[in-house]
Amino acid sequence: MVKEHARRTVLASTLASLASLPLSVCGCAPVSDSGQAAGARTGSGTSPRIITSPAATASQGEHTPIIVRVNGTAYPAHLNGTQTAQALVARLPLTASFRDYSPYVAKKVADLDEPLDHDQMPNDDPVAGDIVYWSYKQQIALYWRAAYRYIDTHVIGTFDSSEGVSAVQALTPQDEVVIALA
Repeated sequence: MVKEHARRTVLASTLASLASLPLSVCGCAPVSDSGQAAGARTGSGTSPRIITSPAATASQGEHTPIIVRVNGTAYPAHLNGTQTAQALVARLPLTASFRDYSPYVAKKVADLDEPLDHDQMPNDDPVAGDIVYWSYKQQIALYWRAAYRYIDTHVIGTFDSSEGVSAVQALTPQDEVVIALA
């Protein structure tokens, strides 16, 4: 009987300690009046992204506007303030040939000649419209639908409109894609 009481006391104490932790520790955030998590990022056709990493949170303050041109049609987007995104900015304008990564994954990829600096970058779960640096493969990836996290997947920007996401989905290796500063 004493052991059972002691076990319940420890359990209650543990639960009380967990309940007092700030929500940011568990990757959660309070919900605003709009029903969206505080700190969440949304765009047309995307599900909310809750930023939980200190590096990712710091990157949300500064954005670099860019234009992604597909066969001459401009789609507005922006890169975040991370060192990886800024390393890409230093290489703009960039002309690339994007291809399907796989018939089962909703992203188009293009190879880079040299890797981008990605120290201290968190791995992310991409959503539709995300511009991603996949450091494992040294590729830029454009997502047209949400996907599971891959190792070394770093979100560095996003399209500003659903038209850009639709253009990504329709990309073929024959399309000319130019990423440039706006």
